[in-house]
Amino acid sequence: MKSAPAGKGRSARFDDRGSDANLSKTAKPTKARISVLLPDGSTFQLRGKAAQIMRVLAAGAGITSLDVWRITTRLSSFVHHFRHRYGVCIISNREPHEGGWHSRYRLGEGVIIDSG
Repeated sequence: MKSAPAGKGRSARFDDRGSDANLSKTAKPTKARISVLLPDGSTFQLRGKAAQIMRVLAAGAGITSLDVWRITTRLSSFVHHFRHRYGVCIISNREPHEGGWHSRYRLGEGVIIDSG
């Protein structure tokens, strides 16, 4: 994608900082694939965005929609899907902030992620 010269609607700094505007719409991202083992012994496979979200959840610090905005804008939809379709224990805590609150999601105990 060619960038506009500085002074023609964009600054040179904007084009050099690696924003989403510089990504080609035809570039194919690699499809992440993972296996998830639940405490009851059941397993399931995830790929694509769902696998990326599960990897971030497994990192342990908890995530909010702001943390994964480049992957998805509807984190709560993925959390609902993981909970109700696969039975994954995901804990949500309310975190107040100026103007309201948001949820921070954490993966429950005993869930094992295998990237292989």
